[in-house]
Order: sequence, then C-alpha cells, then structure tokens
Amino acid sequence: MIIIYLPESNTIPLWQSILLSRLAEEGLDYRVNIHGETKQTPAIQAFLFWAAIENLITKIPDYLAADSPFPNKITLTDINHSGNETRLWLGYSPPPPEFEGYFLIHDIFYTEKDQSPCLFHHEMPYIYSAVIYQQSSQGLFFVVSASNSYGGSRSLALNLHVALGKGIVLLLRTLRTSSPSPESSQNKSLSLEAVSSGYLWRSLPTLWNTRFLHFLNHRKKEKRWVLMYSHKETAIEDISLEQIKPVFPSLSSLNADPFLFDYEGKTYIFFETQQKEEANGSISVSEWKEGDTFTEPVVVLAAPFHLSFPFVFLYENNIYMMPETQGNRSVSLYEAVNFPFQWKLKKHLLENIETEDNVLFFHEEKWWLFTNTIDPVRPRFPENHGSLDELSIYFTDNLLHGTWKPHAKNPVLSGITKSRNGGKIFKENEKLIRVVQSGSPRYGYALILYEILTLTDTSFEQVHIRTIPPPPPFLGTHTLNFSGTKLIIDVLI
Repeated sequence: MIIIYLPESNTIPLWQSILLSRLAEEGLDYRVNIHGETKQTPAIQAFLFWAAIENLITKIPDYLAADSPFPNKITLTDINHSGNETRLWLGYSPPPPEFEGYFLIHDIFYTEKDQSPCLFHHEMPYIYSAVIYQQSSQGLFFVVSASNSYGGSRSLALNLHVALGKGIVLLLRTLRTSSPSPESSQNKSLSLEAVSSGYLWRSLPTLWNTRFLHFLNHRKKEKRWVLMYSHKETAIEDISLEQIKPVFPSLSSLNADPFLFDYEGKTYIFFETQQKEEANGSISVSEWKEGDTFTEPVVVLAAPFHLSFPFVFLYENNIYMMPETQGNRSVSLYEAVNFPFQWKLKKHLLENIETEDNVLFFHEEKWWLFTNTIDPVRPRFPENHGSLDELSIYFTDNLLHGTWKPHAKNPVLSGITKSRNGGKIFKENEKLIRVVQSGSPRYGYALILYEILTLTDTSFEQVHIRTIPPPPPFLGTHTLNFSGTKLIIDVLI
C-alpha cells in the first residue's frame, strides 16, 4: 500500500494528477491522506509567483495549474500511521521531522547546506532533482535516486516544469519497487536548507539579462553545427582540439554527428546534414582523401522522419548503419547495398521506443546497445531535451537474430553530464572508453570521456577521465570519432 500525503486543497496541480493517474494505470494500490503542508518559504512563494506570470506571457503548458478535483479517496490518519506502507509526501517543502518516508526536492527551492541552486550557476546551469527518504527515528535523510536535468532555458516557469516532469519519473521508479529500501540507496546524511528569497531576487536580473542577450544573439546570427578535422597523434586522453580545421568551409547547411569508416583503403565521413528549409535531417557521406581534401558530400539516406548520428560498422563482411530513428519510434539497422551510396532497411532492433544517439559494440561475447531513452511518462516542453539525461543499455547474443534484453538497472544513468552518447565506444590502452555529450551549461556544450569499469547484465559502472570543452571561439562540441590518426568532431559556431 502506498500512502500519499497531499496538502489540503480543493484541487491538485497537473503534475500531481499525472502521478496519481499513472499509479492507477499501473495497478499500484494507493491511499491519499491530507496534510497541512509546512509553510512555504518566501523564495518558494516568489518563484511560484514569477512562474505564474511567465505562464501567462509564454502560454507554455502549466503543470502547476489546478487540474483535477482533490481525490475522493481520503483517509484521515495521524502522520505516524502504523503498518507496512510506502509513504510519500508531496509538496514543495520537505516534510516535518516526525514524518518517515519519501519526498521529492529540487534544488531551485532547497539545497544542501551552504550550496547554491545549480540553476543559477552561470558556468554550469542545471536542475538537481532527488527522491529523498527521511528516517525520522534517527533524523537522517538518504538519497534514493537523483538526476541533473537540462537547465539551459532562463525561464523560471519552464525550468520548474522540467524539474517537476523529472520528479514524476523519479517518483514512479521509486514507487514501482515492491519494497523500496533506503538502505540500498546512497547512504548520505543530508542537511537541507531553504533557498533564501534574497538570493532568488538577486539572481533574477542576471537570469533575465542572460535570456535577453540569448534572444538578441539568436536574432543577430543563426548558430549552426559544422564539421572539423584534425590528426590524432596521441592517446585520446591527451588530444588537443586547438589545431582543428573545417571540413567544408563553404557549406551553409547544418552538419553534425560525424562518424569515420575505413573501407578498401579509403576513409569515409558519414554525418547528419540538414538544409534550413528542411524539417528533417538526412545522412550524407564524403571521402577523406590524401592531403586532407574532402569530396563533395552526397545524401545517401533520407526518410520521412529525422535521421542523425550515423553509426557505421562492419559485421560478417557486411556494412551496416544504425542512425538515430527516434521519429519512427525504433532503433533501426540499415545494410549497404552499394557502399557507400545505397542502403536498405535490414531490420528494427527495437520498436515502439523513443531513443537517440545509438551506439553498438561487442564485448565479452555479447552485443551491447547504448542508447539515450525518453521516458514516455515525462512531460514534453520546449527546450526540455528529455533524452539528454537518460542512458539505457540493451544486450543480445546474436546481433541480427537474437532478442534484445534490457539491462536490469535501466536506465543505468541519469544526468546531463554522463548519459548521452557522443561517439563510438572504443578500447585504448586496455581501457574501454565511452564518449559522452555534456548538456550543461548549454545543449551540446562539451565532450566528456568516461572509462567503463563494469559492464554485465546486471551492473554498470563508469568513471570520469577527462572533459574536453570546445576550443575558442566555438560554442560547443558534441560528437567525436576517430580512425587511426584521423579525428573528426562537430562544433557549434
């Protein structure tokens, strides 16, 4: 039995309504109790006020607005209700000390003592959301699950909605567990502190000024992704991007997500390309010739939906491509008919799933698929980038004929600086290295290298090696691949 404590009201906001509806859809038995929410801090009141003002101006979906009548299924009990239940406190403030159970916090309202909210960091803006277990008998807090969500927008309302959407996902994952155990969580004693209203008011002008300059910047000059190349003379851990040069200096289209593939003594660059007037991206190819010259790119794969991130590989003397096909709700494999110009659909590895930036590799007698998933429960908002912070893994014994099984801990990672694929997975100096995109302080800002320490059907662990920021004057870089001494990246200009 799940006991959910809601603040007394005639209606509940949309985000709480979504959570309760999903619990009912999944057949989880819950009961709703009334609690008198602890008094909202001035910062919470100010934040909610400005979020409401912004909602009136921008007309984005309002997940704070009253949506449903307060649930009829009410049982008035003491807060220390006896029995073997899972208790959940819903509100914007933490529960009182005598409550034992779960609650959700976002660091835009509450942070650990002496820390400022991540959303207001100029260098690294994001939103930290966490499901906390409060053990009243010992006065301890435990982090059960946590994630950093994209905080690139300077809108208070939008970021609050992103935080609440992520909170719904984290809470559902916790409540789906038959007997959530704080003992298996990160056993860390927390000291939570309310964000002061003074700090919020002092931060607002900076946020709005940055947002206004961002708006002027976009009107002044449209940013685009371009391909750059270099030569890799050292291990990937030590590479420098200071000497990169443009692949196509004259192209005005978007060109991103480059992959290199060697075949019959030639090196090919496969990448996403998109003209301004086109709604969807397609896949193009160019040959990297001697003397660092490049043939005119040719579109080799297009579809009624968006294509990008063309992962190309050789298997059993056949060449395959696994581009991103999120718009088709699939992970699809294409086979070269006339390499590199003609491709045909071979099969869908996964269907009825929204994924981005898929990477395959063979390790310890299994094929592993690393993919960035979008939780269907998560609300969609402009600039949400819901796939930036969720990594899931699937595996099979047979690439073409096997059944793909989900990893026991999917999603294995949640957070915008460690989850989204930024290139192939490769082995160098006995290390299994993964290239990752960092979604902070902006989408596609930097590349991060991680070493995979553990990968089994039931466990996954990676450790940070190095962060590679974009070299000046570029604004971002989010895909890196290499073949031999040839290195290719994309940059935002």
